[in-house]
Amino acid sequence: MKKVLLFALSTSLVLFACAPAEEAEDAAPAADVVVDEAAAVRALAESWDPLSNAEDLEGMLGLFTDDAIRLNSGESALVGTAAIRADFTAAWDAADVVESSSVDEVQVVGDWAFARGPYISQTTSDSGDITEEIGKWVSVFHKTADGWKYYIDSWNRDAPTSAAATDELTERGELPPEFTPSGAAQEAIFAVGPAWNEANNAEDVDGLLALYTADAIRMSADLPQIQGTDALRADFEMAFAASTPNGAGVMRGMEVEGDWAYSWGTWSDSATNKETGEVRDEVNKWINVLRSTPEGWKIYVDLWNRDAPAAE
Repeated sequence: MKKVLLFALSTSLVLFACAPAEEAEDAAPAADVVVDEAAAVRALAESWDPLSNAEDLEGMLGLFTDDAIRLNSGESALVGTAAIRADFTAAWDAADVVESSSVDEVQVVGDWAFARGPYISQTTSDSGDITEEIGKWVSVFHKTADGWKYYIDSWNRDAPTSAAATDELTERGELPPEFTPSGAAQEAIFAVGPAWNEANNAEDVDGLLALYTADAIRMSADLPQIQGTDALRADFEMAFAASTPNGAGVMRGMEVEGDWAYSWGTWSDSATNKETGEVRDEVNKWINVLRSTPEGWKIYVDLWNRDAPAAE
């Protein structure tokens, strides 16, 4: 991006063109170099597929901060380089996966950013069977001395899968304790979590919708992405028609930058099937992108997944 300098000329363009080159050089300051941070974040996200498909472990690890968090579907949260290294190694040892993802949105404020989009993957098992999977992802990025890096990476599938969780991994990194807010913005964002839990357990659809922006995006596990108040209303009503929730969430981390905020945590639920009376216990993870509005902080992107495959 170049600065354009406007001069008020009292002489003709011909006279200006004939001015000594030295004077023209002195009058023109050096152009500022403006980095397109959104393009840099997008480029980082787009570098994922080539590195992953080549099973380039060091290349993949170079995309993450040292304290990065991965919230994989079907696994407990992974915290730190050692856990992420073990996860990639185990995944590539288990099957050959070819991924193709795209970036639908990038938002950058200061040293923090987030991006989201869909993905398609094809997994070839040892027996040669090929399974195609469609899903969506949300990532939070932090700008470091070495450039933009993944800080939180999360994803889930658009449909259930029978694949087993990667239980053999034992080193997952220690989960952070419950986040303690400090300051008005953090207090307001933190309060969204308990309000969500209370409205959800009360099957209060209107109370839940009040916590989301009108254009909010919800990325539930095993379901396609939805957007907007009407779609979210139908989603919550469908869930409450099927079962009575009894969940509790814990916020594990939060970052606030300007009018955007990112939070993540864990969540457990003991939902009762309204038809059979069966109680289903689940442990899950979630990540939210929140936006400051005239009515307060609201959830703009909401993605969650399970620590284990959904029960049959």
